[in-house]
Amino acid sequence: MTSLHLYRNTTRYLKEGQVREKRQVLQEEPHSFLPQNYDKFVLPTPPEGGVLPVSFSIKVRDLHSVDEENMDFTLEWYLRIYWRDYRVNPPNPAQISAKMNESFPWFNVDPAHTTRLWLPTAYIDHVKVISVPTFLVRPHSLRVTEDKLLRYSLALITTVSCTMDFTAFPLDEQTCFVRLMSYQYRSFEVEYKWGERAVETSSSLVTDQFTVSFEADHSARGFYRDANSTQGTFPLVQMQVVLSRKLSYYLLNTYLPSALVVGVSWLTFLVPPRFVPGRMVSYAKAIDIWMLCCITLNFAVLVEYTVVTRLNHLAKVTPRSKTEEAAGPKWTEVWEGRLETYTPIFLPIVFLVFNIAYWPYFLSKRTYQAT
Repeated sequence: MTSLHLYRNTTRYLKEGQVREKRQVLQEEPHSFLPQNYDKFVLPTPPEGGVLPVSFSIKVRDLHSVDEENMDFTLEWYLRIYWRDYRVNPPNPAQISAKMNESFPWFNVDPAHTTRLWLPTAYIDHVKVISVPTFLVRPHSLRVTEDKLLRYSLALITTVSCTMDFTAFPLDEQTCFVRLMSYQYRSFEVEYKWGERAVETSSSLVTDQFTVSFEADHSARGFYRDANSTQGTFPLVQMQVVLSRKLSYYLLNTYLPSALVVGVSWLTFLVPPRFVPGRMVSYAKAIDIWMLCCITLNFAVLVEYTVVTRLNHLAKVTPRSKTEEAAGPKWTEVWEGRLETYTPIFLPIVFLVFNIAYWPYFLSKRTYQAT
């Protein structure tokens, strides 16, 4: 019993000591980085006054999906935000030199400080879903340099809305945007801009349907939140996402087979109609117009053959007098000859003209920029 009692007392004293130590860390550590009078609701204005610069950088790790039916896309990415807050107390230079080097001038700070730290009120425009891929801990970090430059980074998976136009499908190219906007602070208080390495992408980022490019759009300026512009402008930065559809699948599975069907149907022009019972063939998007043209040309071949066969039959069953024979060939024979002569020339020319108009037109319409 004495041993058991001693074990319980020792365990209780150890636990109490750990709790006291943990409380001491929670009470003392924040004050080493944030002053006691720090107010996270006060904008950290620069010493010289004026607008507070806030920089952003993004690394896109993966494009999970492009949902054309719901008009959105899902990205996995790292977001990094930079700003200076001269009220914070970075670790002393001895600690910094011991834990950093010139190529990496950052000192890691407990990201739990973000609950008491001023943060930019940035939000993602037209976002549908935001998730954080948490496993053991939340994937975010807080770092600081000796001159009080802060960097807050976190991993995100977001589904963002993108208005798409499929008029030129499958020759389309969709342009979407990921916009980071200020919710609270206006342009005369905070300036949003891209950092040195604005947008990076993972080398392993590939998709089956699209060739994807991500670029920082430096042309974006402040925006008005209300229709009357009474609140002034709010700063923003935006990343441009260009989705260029890969055409190889549609060339092999749609364009080439249908063009071959049209070509095969033209072979019937070489066959005299009297030797065979028939010539057998089998908001509009670009591919719909292509298929409609191919089907129409095939239908025209069938109609031409039907008319020629009918004229040939009428010429055989209709008796002619000697006067009519002396006057020349029957009208049925004349039209049969004309159709058999000009149709094999006319229809290929129509298909050629269609291709000359089709490809330049829809290739010029392939780029669609979402608003």
